[in-house]
Amino acid sequence: MPRFGTRYAALALLGFAVSCGGPAGAPSVDEAVLSAVAAADGGTSASLKGDITPEGLARHISVLASDEFEGRAPTTPGGEKTRAYIAGEFKRMGFEPVGGSYFQTAEMVETTVDPAASFLRIDAGGETRNLAYKTDAVWATKRVRPEVAFDASDMVFVGYGVVAPEYQWNDYEGLDVKGKTVVILVNDPGFLTKDDTLFSGQAMTYYGRWTYKFEEAARQGATAALIIHEDIPAAYGWGVVEGSWTGEQSDLVRPDAGASRAKLEGWIQLNHATELFKAAGLDIDRMRAAANKRGFKPVPMTGLKASATINQTIDFKESRNVI
Repeated sequence: MPRFGTRYAALALLGFAVSCGGPAGAPSVDEAVLSAVAAADGGTSASLKGDITPEGLARHISVLASDEFEGRAPTTPGGEKTRAYIAGEFKRMGFEPVGGSYFQTAEMVETTVDPAASFLRIDAGGETRNLAYKTDAVWATKRVRPEVAFDASDMVFVGYGVVAPEYQWNDYEGLDVKGKTVVILVNDPGFLTKDDTLFSGQAMTYYGRWTYKFEEAARQGATAALIIHEDIPAAYGWGVVEGSWTGEQSDLVRPDAGASRAKLEGWIQLNHATELFKAAGLDIDRMRAAANKRGFKPVPMTGLKASATINQTIDFKESRNVI
């Protein structure tokens, strides 16, 4: 078996990065590899000589990012082509499959929110605000149930929603948020302040990622979690959020069927969040400034209560990773 040199490591990392998958009943490995690689790569094989080069990486990226691979999502035909391409390159390099296969099966669940049968409503001092799906906010749930609902959940602003002992930082300190809806800023405190002594300054840490914020909200017992979208701290526009958070959502099958997660996880547009802060007697700019300082404490959004119902379809599928 060849040594795993730098060039091979690059392709392996690229393989994991694209996170490929394929549906059950897909073509055999050899058949899929030969057809996908020949179609996408013109039948050419990867050179086994030399180190990582811009040209070599660009070739793989160009193939995998092409329209023919349809976004490379797990359990789709594009995902099947992707895993076949990567396995084909491994095979050409002489890597031996693990246990006779280049693939590892993963059980997946796909959920799709039915917007017509779902809602997110905020009651603010006698005024009801129904947030429009896609345009005002997007939401989903990790709970694998046809319907997930909650009613009159008190809303709380928790700054960046971070608990980081190594940075002496706890945005949840002093308040039990069990049963509450937490409202969270995107990124982490060092970004807007440009203060290198706060986390990693303008270099986002894992605490700044939306995945962490929803995980922490669940650990704190929140019923729902809403991240306020802002283009610059998020590093992408609302269109990216809307496109990635609507339609089919894939996740690994969890032993607890998502019961440990908040009932609702979602994003809200900045202008609508600003209006909600105002309805609670708060100024969002002042709250953001306070959240950037060590010692911040969560702030109840007085008078605001969130209610929601999520109806969704559920489909279980198999995906395969390249190993």
